Amino acid sequence: MALTERQQIRRARIAAHASWARMADRQGRTAPATTAFLARFEKQVDPLGVLEPEVRATPR
Repeated sequence: MALTERQQIRRARIAAHASWARMADRQGRTAPATTAFLARFEKQVDPLGVLEPEVRATPR
């Protein structure tokens, strides 16, 4: 029996919630994405790389 689109969406959401519930280190799971986002942000702020690192860095 094939699932309807609505059932597939619900199943995917349940799986995502279950996966996050089992995750002990949530920051560790998102760390690569956070690092990439901050690097992209710094590149947008200073595309030529002329600012001092302390000036260019975002507050953390």
